[in-house]
Amino acid sequence: MKKIKFKLLPLFLLTVALATCGHHNKDASNSAVKQHESTQQKPKNPMDKNQKNSSSIEHDISISSNNHSSNETSRATSKSTSKGKKHKRYTQSKKNESLSKEKEPQEGTDTQEKLDTKEKSNPQQGSNTQEKDTTPTKDKVMTTTKVKDTKNFYGIEFTEDSEIFTKIKGKSYKDNCTVPVSDLRYLHVLHTGFDGQTHEGEIICNKYIAEDLLEIFEALYEAQYPIEKIRLVDEYNAEDEASMADNNSSSFNFRFISYTKKISKHGYGLAMDINTLYNPYVKTVNGNLSIEPANAADYVDRTKDFPHKIDENDLAYKLFTAHGFEWGGAWKNSKDYQHFEVPDSVLKKLY
Repeated sequence: MKKIKFKLLPLFLLTVALATCGHHNKDASNSAVKQHESTQQKPKNPMDKNQKNSSSIEHDISISSNNHSSNETSRATSKSTSKGKKHKRYTQSKKNESLSKEKEPQEGTDTQEKLDTKEKSNPQQGSNTQEKDTTPTKDKVMTTTKVKDTKNFYGIEFTEDSEIFTKIKGKSYKDNCTVPVSDLRYLHVLHTGFDGQTHEGEIICNKYIAEDLLEIFEALYEAQYPIEKIRLVDEYNAEDEASMADNNSSSFNFRFISYTKKISKHGYGLAMDINTLYNPYVKTVNGNLSIEPANAADYVDRTKDFPHKIDENDLAYKLFTAHGFEWGGAWKNSKDYQHFEVPDSVLKKLY
């Protein structure tokens, strides 16, 4: 009996264990079923909230679109108005232009007839005649580096077929002149006259002293040194006495030294006379005093004080001698107070 009980005990315990395990499995199964059913339920649509947001955004977009449309309409209206105003001004301008054209005289009208009548009454007006060109032909402006005012102080190299040469031909440039025309230059200068005003001066000289003379006369003009006249001796028909008597300052004149057969340095264009009346040429000939010009007797005595007298303190003397010229007032046998010339040594080298 005890053996039977002992054998039944394990079976009993196994049955209890199985029953307990089954109960736990059932609870777990029920729990799992509930959890599964919970997960199988259809969740709420997440778009519900997004739909609300979308609706709000669409509402905002609609408002913005309406505002944009309103602004576009406003600008379009403004632009249309502006175009209308511009067109109005353009139309008015065209209208004024049309009226202006209507006021303008047309070809063949009375105005043209009046002009034709005026031209007939004054045939010279509106004619095609041109002034004669007096510019010397084949003349060349001399290049110089010694003057500042090249517009008023300049030299010209001229030829025998130029207008300049026609002024001196047969006068200062005589038929027996031994100096080639190519050695001569025409100079234009300014000078202060005895009236204190500026005057133009003309000089014909040798090309060897041309630049020196331009520089000297520019300096004299800047200092307002008074020189009454600077004209071509040809204006006096190349008569030296007439030119000096008129107190004219000049250079070239093909002639001989008074009472000699020697060509004067004026004959080469290598000398210059200044204010001749107040600075005469004085020489004793056969015991008699010769004065040139003859009307300069009052200015022979150089101890006297009078205007326009050239001496060693005079500006003209200082400028000419600084450029290598010799002064006739320093000669021993005669006195030529108006006269400045190149030394004999220079003349021998040139001719």
